[in-house]
Amino acid sequence: MLPIPITNTMSLLSALQLAKGYVELGRRSYTDLSEAFYKSTADNSPLPSGLTTRAIVAAMVLSFAIEIYLKALAFQRLGTFTRGHVLEELIDHLPSDVQAAVRQNYEDQVSNKLNFLHLRFELSTSHTKSPTENSASPGLVIDHGDEWPGRTFDEAIRLASPLFVKLRYFHEDARNGFVSEIDFRWLFYLLDAVRTEIHADAIQRRKSKLQFSFTQSQT
Repeated sequence: MLPIPITNTMSLLSALQLAKGYVELGRRSYTDLSEAFYKSTADNSPLPSGLTTRAIVAAMVLSFAIEIYLKALAFQRLGTFTRGHVLEELIDHLPSDVQAAVRQNYEDQVSNKLNFLHLRFELSTSHTKSPTENSASPGLVIDHGDEWPGRTFDEAIRLASPLFVKLRYFHEDARNGFVSEIDFRWLFYLLDAVRTEIHADAIQRRKSKLQFSFTQSQT
């Protein structure tokens, strides 16, 4: 494993900084909407308006951050950024050992944080039932139960994959019928799994660089 040239390193750092910014925006949006939801639940008051918008922003930018991190992983290992928005394809493009590491990171997230509560949203313009619904946010179904079915890595990727593309056009597609599930628990697990591998791979790369430099100095 040889060091990445400096120009490539700058491109990689730019991608990681961009992804970090999206993560921060997504977490802020999610925190705002979850605090608003739980406050209204505790007060037994109507849900505030704007939850749909906050859910869309949070899910859209978090899924895009996952996409950028996957592309950064490909860049670290293969020397080029992959293209496209389909997360399953970006995963499949990675070397097998990186895929296995990301999957294991995901399983570790599930094992360590299975009891963490996160909101799950269903955005729909034609649903007929809703556990929690507010007239100010039509089509928003919110579920914060603790007994959700588990999601395998492949299931979580499949749910997260279309979010960036679909949600950024929600304002257009809603008129023609729109259904999308946003399960923040598994979205955060995926995000942390990919970010963990980014850091682990970077550490291994630095070790390899030091070993390479040491070997060169001995010759």
